Amino acid sequence: MYEESVSDPLVMAGSGIESGMCSTPVSLIDLSATIAEHFGTDWDKERPGKSLYSISAQDDDPARAVFSEYDAAGSVSGAFVIRTTKWKYIYCAGFEPELFDLEEDP
Repeated sequence: MYEESVSDPLVMAGSGIESGMCSTPVSLIDLSATIAEHFGTDWDKERPGKSLYSISAQDDDPARAVFSEYDAAGSVSGAFVIRTTKWKYIYCAGFEPELFDLEEDP
């Protein structure tokens, strides 16, 4: 759950997508809403995630919290992270939790 595994840049390109940079944190869960919007389907507003189209069209929201988890082959326990641009909290079952100030300790 350290930066090299969870802080990958996301690049979007296509018709109607303006060039620029957005510093709002996003998660893979946002892809569900993006795909639904792209194909013009109704998206149940109760589901998690927000369309990348709408995120990129709004002002940056660096305080937006995103969640990630990993519990696959080779892991010794479940790993979970919640982060904003400034803070990252990592919890791995059976280990001490870690809190990082990403501005002070990137």
